[in-house]
Order: sequence, then C-alpha cells, then structure tokens
Amino acid sequence: MKQKTTGSYDFGTLKDNQTEMDRLAHQAHMAGFMDQTIWQLTGLQDGMEVMDLACGSGQVTRQMAEVCPTARILGVDASEDLLAEAARLQEASPFPNLTFCKGDVYDLSVLAQERFDYVYVRLLFQHMSQPRKALTSIRKSLKPGGILCVVDVDDDWLMLEPEPMSLRAFNLAAANGQANKGGDRHVGRHLPGYMHDVGFEQVRLDLMPLSSFHIGLKNFLDITTRFKLEQIPEEQQEQGRRQLEEIYAVLEEPFAWGMVGAFASSGRK
Repeated sequence: MKQKTTGSYDFGTLKDNQTEMDRLAHQAHMAGFMDQTIWQLTGLQDGMEVMDLACGSGQVTRQMAEVCPTARILGVDASEDLLAEAARLQEASPFPNLTFCKGDVYDLSVLAQERFDYVYVRLLFQHMSQPRKALTSIRKSLKPGGILCVVDVDDDWLMLEPEPMSLRAFNLAAANGQANKGGDRHVGRHLPGYMHDVGFEQVRLDLMPLSSFHIGLKNFLDITTRFKLEQIPEEQQEQGRRQLEEIYAVLEEPFAWGMVGAFASSGRK
C-alpha cells in the first residue's frame, strides 16, 4: 500500500476548503515577521538553493523570494489545489527566482539529491505519522553542510488570559482527533530529538513567541484555534462549535490576550 502522505491534514477534503485557503494566507501575512526572524537565526542567506517544503499556496515562499532575491527558491507541496493557487499568485505577481512543484515529503527522489543549501518546513510535522522517515527523506535532499529548519507547535505553549472554560476541553478534543489521524499537537518538543536521531548535527531549538499584542486577539484566535474544529470527530462537532463560540467570547473581555510558542528546530547535514 502506498504511504499516506497527508497525515492529519488533507486539503481538498476539509469541510470548508476556501475558508482554510483564506486562513493560510492570513496566517502567512500575520506571522511573516516571525518567519523572517527564524530565517536570520537559522542561516538562510541570499544566493542559496532553497526549498520551502509543504509550501501550501506559496504565501511564505513568496516572502522568502522577496527577502532573498538572488536565491533560487523551490516551493514543494503535495496538494494540487494549493499549488494551483500558488501558480495563480505567481502569474499575477511573478518572482523570477521562484518556482513550484508537487512533491511527497516521504519521497523527494523527484528532486536531485544533495541539491539544497537550506530547507524550510513550516507547520507540517504536527501532521506527520512518521516524522523520522520524513526527516530522513529531507536530509537526502540537502547538500553536505546544508541546513534544515522545521517550525511547528506544542499546544502546551498556547494560552489565553483570561482562560475560557471551554479552551482545554476543545484543545484536547482536537488533539485527540489529530492523533487518531497520525498527527501530534505537541511535536514541537520532539523535533530536536527526531533530527538528532536521523543524523543531523549542530541541532538547536529556538522558541519564538507570537502574541495577540503583535497581531490582535481575533487574528490570534483565527490562526491558532479556529482550524482545530476540523480535527474534531464528526460526532463531537456540535459540542466543538459551542466550545469555539465560548472561546471567542473572550474577545469581549477588555484586557484579554493570548500567546503561542513556535518551535524552530534546525540542524546541519
């Protein structure tokens, strides 16, 4: 049987794909400053051969192409629908140093081995059922000395103040639903160990905070919490929608705020 590559996320089969497309674009815009800080910390340089793996509709990839105008940047994703949106954006406003192609994180043999100086993987590994296999595949695509940076989440580093009564139950239901599909809402803490296990060197972890003070509380909830309803099993959806409404009621609190930690694990081949 062919390896399932989508894990706990499969764009095109979601309940509202257009809303998810909009959320991905919104997320890329809101957190763009954080991506650029991570790139600086982990060694991305202009002129490199770069892969943005699981690039989605290419919003972050386009930011990378703008920041590094002489780098050769390839956006890779498994979803033809998301790649079609990336192609549409590229046609409307092209970056000459940017191309896109379809690819499978578990088997990147369609790309030349030892090709890339830097590979960026953002918010993919929370969905991976075989993270070490994925990392081994990515490692083969790197040149000797090449850098991998994986950015993902750990839900224990997500908080709201004041905390809505439904928040923990909602997050737990979403985490369990995602785990049943092969995902891991706490993958951030495991990334350095996984990278070490498959042979990466100089492994490090940078924790990047993103707060509602940076992007506004509604934006914060939209990109960190609303999507989790998709991960909750069908029989719990009605309860999940009620819980989500209760969580969003925190917007009525005059001094409410939230914060999440983005785990950026990097290492060299």
